[in-house]
Amino acid sequence: MFLLTVLAAGIANAAAPAIADIEGVYKKRFKTTFQMPGVGETVEDAEDIVEVVRFDDDHVDVRADLSFSNGRSCSFYGIAGRDGDRYVYRAAPTAEQPRACTVILSVQENNLLLTDRVRPNEEPTCQDSCGPRAALADTTMPLKSRRPIRYMERLKNSRQYREAVQELTAAKR
Repeated sequence: MFLLTVLAAGIANAAAPAIADIEGVYKKRFKTTFQMPGVGETVEDAEDIVEVVRFDDDHVDVRADLSFSNGRSCSFYGIAGRDGDRYVYRAAPTAEQPRACTVILSVQENNLLLTDRVRPNEEPTCQDSCGPRAALADTTMPLKSRRPIRYMERLKNSRQYREAVQELTAAKR
């Protein structure tokens, strides 16, 4: 029993990846299908983009724009706080969405993992951010795809960044 407690404490105290090691833009290009009425299936180029930006010593701004077949997409932005071995964004529950959107950012093997599943195999929590048959759940981006963000000023002046900062500030009150 003592060993399990020590192991559990070690897992709970594991450090999140250093912000400097994950900050940047991740891009993954791939082919996707698009069903055109009267034309049939066509193959299109698509790209998933995840941006991670240092906000302070314990928080990162996270944005994701993900593409799926038939033009479906999923977008997310918010500021995630350090929580053990990961960064976690939690939206405040609302009357319309009593189950709060929760996004977890972590490093798994050689990938950046972005998921809105609180536990493996659970339903995604941020389905409102996505169209039908699209989800943030279990999105992986190869760590080797990370590049510096060369448009930081534009990013920090964006509506999405300002809204994320306002949401974090309101949550701290």
